[in-house]
Amino acid sequence: MRLFISVLVSKEVENYLKEIQKLFSNSGDFKFTKSFHITLKFLGWVDDNKLKHIDSLLKEITYNSFELQLNNLGVFPSPSSARVLWVDAIGSINGLQKQIELKLKKEFGEETRFKSHITLAMIKKINDKGKFKELLSKVNIKSLKFQVSDFRLVKSELRITGPIYTDLASYKLK
Repeated sequence: MRLFISVLVSKEVENYLKEIQKLFSNSGDFKFTKSFHITLKFLGWVDDNKLKHIDSLLKEITYNSFELQLNNLGVFPSPSSARVLWVDAIGSINGLQKQIELKLKKEFGEETRFKSHITLAMIKKINDKGKFKELLSKVNIKSLKFQVSDFRLVKSELRITGPIYTDLASYKLK
C-alpha cells in the first residue's frame, strides 16, 4: 500500500483554501486538491507486513501540540514552470517532522529538503503564464492559524478522479 504521514488543517483553513483555489479556476488545466493536509513524510509503497512496525515506531514519538499559521502562496518548481500550487504554513512543524524522519530513517531513508506546504493543485497546463504569474503575485494569504494536536499515518489510493486518503492511525501530541 502507498503510505504517507501528515497533519490536517482546520475546517476554517480548509474553507479558506477552497476560496483561494477558485481564484485559479480559469488559469489552465489544474487538478485541485479536495483534501488538505501537510505531508510530513512520504513512505511510498509499503508491504502490509511492515505496518505494525511503522505504527510502533510512530507511537514512540513525543511532541507538544502546536499552532501553524498560513503564510505565503507559491509554486514548485518555479513560476515559469509551475507544476504544484501551494500555501505554506509556519510554526513548530519542523521539529515534529525531524522526529518522524529520525524514527523512520533506517527503513525509509532521510528527507533533508522538507518544505511545510499545503498543496492546492497539481498543474498540467497554464493558459497564460503572464496572467498566472501576475495572479500569483497579487494573492495575499490571510494569516489564519490552526492547532495541530495529532499526526496521522495515511493510505493513499491513486484513482483517475483523484487520490483517496484513508487514515490508518492517529498519534496524539502532548
